[in-house]
Amino acid sequence: MKDIKFILVALASNLASLAVTQYVVRETWNHLNVGPETHRSLQDDCCDCPARICNGLASNCNQPANAIMYASLHNAMASRDEGFLAPNHSSGLEEALDAGFRGLLLDSCDCDGTEFCHGFCFAGTRNPTTVFANILTFLKANPNEVIVVELQIDDNTLFSLWEKTSSDFRDLIYSHPIGTSTPWPTLNELIDMKQRLIVFQHNGGNCDAQGGCPIGVHDMWDFGFETRYDLTGADELEDYSKSCTVRTGQASNQWFLNNHFANNGIGLPDRNIAEEVNTAQVLQTRLDACTTMLGRRTNLLVVDHWDLGDVVQVVMDNNAALGDDVVVVKAALDGDDLDEEESNADNVFLGGRFGDKFGNDDSP
Repeated sequence: MKDIKFILVALASNLASLAVTQYVVRETWNHLNVGPETHRSLQDDCCDCPARICNGLASNCNQPANAIMYASLHNAMASRDEGFLAPNHSSGLEEALDAGFRGLLLDSCDCDGTEFCHGFCFAGTRNPTTVFANILTFLKANPNEVIVVELQIDDNTLFSLWEKTSSDFRDLIYSHPIGTSTPWPTLNELIDMKQRLIVFQHNGGNCDAQGGCPIGVHDMWDFGFETRYDLTGADELEDYSKSCTVRTGQASNQWFLNNHFANNGIGLPDRNIAEEVNTAQVLQTRLDACTTMLGRRTNLLVVDHWDLGDVVQVVMDNNAALGDDVVVVKAALDGDDLDEEESNADNVFLGGRFGDKFGNDDSP
């Protein structure tokens, strides 16, 4: 009876076996790193889960867009799989979206036409039309997910880049009123407005001026600030007097872009360094240090080699801390009664370390 009581109170369901399955899948993921396909099958069968899960958590839905954290890719276009030299990642941004990343930093330049590249065309390019189309495909398949895109514009390519977006892509973009004091909408509000794509840019012009930027493209340094991106080695990244200082923008701005990566001695991305600094301990210790020093929580947690370490898990844990404590299914399965606070908790994980990448819409 206690199991049934738990399910009725915490998940509004009398399917105790489903709760057992959710716990088993969650624990399996934590220890065996089972792929997200398992999570998809669980979600597909979950008709009595919380009505809406936003970027992986129910409690995210009522948070302003600039309150939560987004696992983010530095130079998201630059992967080994796409043929880049000295890549920032092994696998592409599309796989990263599937894995729970929700922030994409992309650089544009003129390579006999506007392409995504990182400074030098010979080092690799990606077709913006393809990238934008793939982001759109993901958003259409996942109607409760919000993505943040930050564009570094080189060679005066902002408007030529924007010509490569589709009308469907542009329809999903949220346009924030000019004036940095205006509160940002919650994820729920963005979802209800069907505007689940937030776009920033820098180097591409003055977005405050009439016609200075395409509609919906915001000037990053009007709204945000960032830490240093020119660090060498894990030791410099873990020297918080260096890595938690503001490089660009004002710390009073509404969005905090936290660069959590370091290059090797010749200034290139290094998979060994990423493997060291993407661990939960290093990530969380530095996040806490930067919050203490700057008085701000990180929004965009930007990493190299996204497939290494615990980035998505750390982001989920930090976002969960914004809401009520997570209800752990195991508590009721062990025969423990839930207290009132647990019963009313917003955060109910659905078995995995990140949200449903396949379309956690409001229907079963």
